[in-house]
This record gives sequence, structure tokens and C-alpha cells, in this order.
Amino acid sequence: MVGLISGQYKIASEENPLVENYNVGAGGVIYVQDKAYAERNHVFMSGAISAYGTGEVNSNNVYSGGTITIDSGKAISNNISGAPFFDNSAFLIVKGKGQLIGNTIQDCAVVSLGNNGTATSNILADSDKKYSYFTNPGAMLYAGSSSLVEYNSLGRRTHVYTTGKANYNSITSAAYDYYIATSTLSGILVLGSGASGSYNTIYANGSFFVSRGGVATSNTISGNTSVFGQFNNNISRGGTVDILSGGIAQSNNIDRGNLTVNSGGSASYNMINSGGSLNILTPDIGQYAFASYNTVNADGDLYVGQGGVSQFNYIQSGGSLTIGRSGQSRNDIIFSGGYAYVLKYGSVDKMTIKKGGAISVNSNDVGTTNLIVEQGGSAIISATTPGYIQLTDNTDIYLEDPSSNQANNSNAVIVIKGVDPYQSIINGAGYTSVFTEIKNFSDNAQINIYNLQTSRVTSVIYPDDDHVTFLMKDNARIVLHIDGVKNLGYTLSSDANGNVIYEVCFLTGTLISVKNGTCPVEQLKIGDTVTTYNWQKKRRAQRKIKWIGKKSIVVKQNEQEKDKAGYPVRILKDALAKNIPNKDLLIISEHCLFFKDKFIPVRMLINGTTIFYDTSITAYDYYHIETEEHSVIIADGVLTESYLDTGNRHSFNQEKKVIYTSFGKYKNWQQDGVAPLITERQIVEPIYHKIEKRAKTLGIFKSEQSSSLTTDNDFHLVTNTGVVIREKKIITMVMLCL
Repeated sequence: MVGLISGQYKIASEENPLVENYNVGAGGVIYVQDKAYAERNHVFMSGAISAYGTGEVNSNNVYSGGTITIDSGKAISNNISGAPFFDNSAFLIVKGKGQLIGNTIQDCAVVSLGNNGTATSNILADSDKKYSYFTNPGAMLYAGSSSLVEYNSLGRRTHVYTTGKANYNSITSAAYDYYIATSTLSGILVLGSGASGSYNTIYANGSFFVSRGGVATSNTISGNTSVFGQFNNNISRGGTVDILSGGIAQSNNIDRGNLTVNSGGSASYNMINSGGSLNILTPDIGQYAFASYNTVNADGDLYVGQGGVSQFNYIQSGGSLTIGRSGQSRNDIIFSGGYAYVLKYGSVDKMTIKKGGAISVNSNDVGTTNLIVEQGGSAIISATTPGYIQLTDNTDIYLEDPSSNQANNSNAVIVIKGVDPYQSIINGAGYTSVFTEIKNFSDNAQINIYNLQTSRVTSVIYPDDDHVTFLMKDNARIVLHIDGVKNLGYTLSSDANGNVIYEVCFLTGTLISVKNGTCPVEQLKIGDTVTTYNWQKKRRAQRKIKWIGKKSIVVKQNEQEKDKAGYPVRILKDALAKNIPNKDLLIISEHCLFFKDKFIPVRMLINGTTIFYDTSITAYDYYHIETEEHSVIIADGVLTESYLDTGNRHSFNQEKKVIYTSFGKYKNWQQDGVAPLITERQIVEPIYHKIEKRAKTLGIFKSEQSSSLTTDNDFHLVTNTGVVIREKKIITMVMLCL
């Protein structure tokens, strides 16, 4: 081994292309020209190897204070070892389009890669030497614009900073060090402004930093990452990513990792999968962080904290959305199996709860909660929650806790907590006003008032078009805010526990055939038997009653469509055949009559003469009965149907609003109906014409007509038993719904 000292040098040239096995000491230099090589040399403090053009520097050892410089050539398989202090570092410098391939850079060694240089398959590490806490023996690589850093391995306490491209690098975890047990143990990859990084792997405890203007794409993150720029990657087990002001996280896959968006940052189109979480946090007052169009899958979580905004996100089955203190949700969608939680001071605007989705507002101290609850969705809110709930078909609204069987109900479920008609406010009279506005209370929407017995209610009044008040015997009251409720009409009935059911429905009524004659429907009770007709065997049989319901109806007189208004259908005596019915029969428009081997809804048989909407009846009570099996029963001599629970036990019509509870396995016409339900025109029309022809034979040409007025000051009614009724503004009748 030959030594070179101060003032001494050796030249590798085209004529003498190889300089090898020299010890280059202080002031010594090896110069490498085009097409020449410097190999297996040792460069010590203040020694240097300087290559020009395409000269190569291979398999050399550079120690503390030594330097290798290349231009457009290559540095291959060199070992660059620094010292524990930066002032004594070893240096590898690439000025032009030089390439660093397979070098080992460790301890406090420093690599400077020029704007057009390439660093490939190098190892940056420390040497496991035990230094004091105040030293940082990790290797460092600085890469300029248009440089390429790829397939390198960054060990503990190493640092790569680039404004060029960094691809396919591995940033490894750090083993515990007795002397240095700090965050500096990790390898760090830093993308500066204008830099891009793709397909890098950040292992546990490895670190990744994306500066403003940097772009990270398709990397795998199991370590820690801070982002001011753009971020599109895979965040896997243990990975932690912080999106800082100006940072953008887009189209990431988060699997058992954590993505946090801070003040001024945003996250969009990300997939939060099992064990993954996306947190929106803004500790800086006046700055917001946004999460938009993200998808939260099973066991994933989206958390929105103070100053965070969640908008247009999709919470899928098993996923959850939590709106924390002062967090906001706008236009998020909760799909089947998904769940949303709203904590203290959180606010929700236009969140949609799909079938099977759910939301829970867990505090009275919340911001505005505006929900759209679709059929099969559910919501639990506070009575003092401001905002609105917009309903779609089949929505159940509960004031206080619903039955534990609510999950079996295919309708939507809304629970409004904090409604207590027994609370003492003034002179023992409770008063509860439900702040939440209920919109679109129609099309089979339903509400059940728990802890309020029907027997306590003395009246129902409407302070204005959009509020309904339940007055109790002890002057307590409950006020609900329902758009247009005054014009809906209502029923007032009880569930199995005597709790109030407030609803709008459509119905029927009269005498039911029993074994020894007929019985008024209001006198029937569960366990009684009624006469049924077995049309297959053409004989009568007795069936037990398993359920009876009673309701009171007020017709919506301002509704133009009579079936929606709730007017009953009157079938005149003898309309179907001689003595059938044996007296006028009143039923709802959706109720079915039996003809030979089929059921037909009466609404399809209305002819305005012998079958018509009776607009003289504006309020009535009705009953409906259910037999052990769906049956053909006899009402006023007419073959008709018993009640079949197809999921509308408290609906009885396709156009109604309800407050109720009913759970269990629902039935359907195809499997449970005693005869098929027919609505096809080609089958119904001949029957319609036959009834119409009979009306003409009976000499009846018009029965449905406008009400006439009278000025008779002694106007009164006389019942068929001779009882005189005066000064009644609403005609009340007892009816049957089967």
C-alpha cells in the first residue's frame, strides 16, 4: 500500500487507467480522468479522490474527513464512513450526471447529489457504534432537482433530502439503542418543494416528510409521515401520517394505519379500511381541515374534531363517523351497517341515513342536526337538538327508547331522547318542546311517544300549521315541530303498553259474522272466534282472533285526493248482489274484497254510484282484527279479508303518517295470503263493469255528490234507534279495519 501526503497526487488517465491500493492522507489527491478508474484506495482526513468526465471511483474506503468527488462518472461499491460529529464527516459529492451505485454510507457521512445525479441501491446506515446522546452518527444524502434517488435503503438515524425524485426506497425501523433511545433513531426521507416520491416503503418507526410543493404517490407507510404537500399512498399497519397546513391527502388506502389532517390540510377520495382511521383536527383557531369524498369501510373510522369539516363522505357497513366537539358534517351518507356519532357541540347538515344506517346524537349540547332518514335508517337524537329531520317512506320516530326489537323493523327508526311528560316545571305540570323540525312527515312515516299513556291525553291541538301539542290531564304537554302537521289529520291510539300512538291512517268498519250470528267489531276481543270462509273447500270455519287494534281518525279535508285525505269508501246495500252487503259497508280504499278465488282492492271498484268515497264523514273510530292465519271473513254480509301484517300494522294504506311501534316477522301476499291479490286490469275490469251494470239495474246513477248547506237552526241527526244528536260539528262513526 503506497501513501500519498500533502502536495502529492496520482493521476489515472487513458494511458494509465487504474490507480489502486493507495492510502490518501492529508493533502493527498488522486485525480481520475475520462475512461480511468480509482479502486481499492483508502482516503483519510483531508485526503481526496477527484474524478472528471466519465472517470469512475469504485470499491474505495473513505474515512472521517475524506472526500470523493465525481462529475459524470460512477461511484460504485464505495464505503463512506464518517465520524460522530458533522465537522469530521466523510463526503461523497456528485457534481454532474454522476451515478452512485451500491455504496455504503454510514455514521455521519454526507452525500451531495447534484441536480442531474442518480443514487441507486445504496445503503445509508449507522455502524452500531455507541455514541453519546448529543451526537447523530446517521448518514445523510442531499439530492438536487432533476436527481433520482431509488432503490436505496435508509437505516436508523439516516436522512435523505431531495428536491428531485425518490422511488422504491426502503426507510427501515430502528432497533432500541441504549445510548440514544429517541425519535432520531428512525430513517428519514424528506421530499422538498418540487420533489416527488413513489413506491417507497416506510417501515415501522421510519419517517417520511413531504414538504409544501412535494408529491408522494403509491408509497407504503408503516412508519411516521408529515405532509405539507400532496400525498397518495398506502398507509399500513402502524403507519402514521400527519397532513399539515397546505397538505393534500388524496386516494390513499389506510389499512390499520392512521391519517391525521391538521389545520389547513385536506383529505379526499381515501379508503379507510379495517383498523384504519382518518382524523380531522384543527388546533389552530380560524383554520379548517377538510375530509371529502372518503369511503369508510368495515372497522374503519373517520373522526372530525374541532374546526374539522367532513363532507360528502361515505360510511359503509361496519364503518363509523364521529363528529366531535365543534366538528361539522355536511352531506355525508351513512349506508347500511354504517354508524355516525355526534358528540357534544358537534353539528350535522344534510346527512343522509340510508336503509340499515344509523346515527346517534349523544348530548343535548349539540349544534344544528339536519338529517335525511330514508326507509330502514335510524337516528337517536336529543329533544333539544336544533335542526330538522327529513323523512322518507316508512320512518318510525320514537320519543324516548324504542323496543329492544327495533333492529327487526324494516322501517326507519328515529329516537328523540329527553322527552319527559312527567317532568315538573310549574305547579307539577311538565312541558317538553322537541326542538327538531320533522320534514316530509308522510308516506308511512311513524312516531311513538314512550312514557306517555294514552289515558293521560285529554286533547290534541295545533298552535299553528307546523306544531302539534298533546295536552295531559295534569296540564303537562308535549310539543312536536312537524311541517304542515295541522293539515295532515291524525289518529290517536295505544301500543301494547298503553303508550300514545299518534298517526294518520285509512280504515273501515261494521258487524262481523261469528258462530252464532254477528258481533259489533268494537265488542270483539283477542281469543274470540270469527266465521271465516274456506274458498278452496267451499265451507265456513271458525278462527281465533290473535290481535285487535283501535284508532281514531280525523280526515284531511283540504287534501284534494280523497284516498289520501282519509275518506272511507261506502259500499251501498245490495251493491254487489242481493243483500250483499246487507247494509251499507264502510271500508278503506286499500281494503280488499273477495271474489271467487281472489282479492281485489276496493279502490279499483269505485264507480261513484254504489261504491264511492263518503265525504260526509270527517272523523271516526276504527278497528282492525288479525286472525291466526290470513282469512276470508264476513263483514255486513260481504266476503273480505282479515288483517295481514306486511310491515304496515299501523299504516293500512300507502299514503299515511304514523307514530307507533310494531316489530316481528312480516308477511307477504305471495306466501301468507289466503288468496292472491289481483290488480291486473284485464281481470278487475269485468268485475267493475258487472257492479256498474247492477247499479243501473237498481236505478242508482249518482251517489257521490257535494255536501248541501242548510239554514235550519234546529238541524240535528236521528240515529236508527231514535236518538237525537244536536250541535255536533264532526260526524263520528265506528268503523272496521281488517
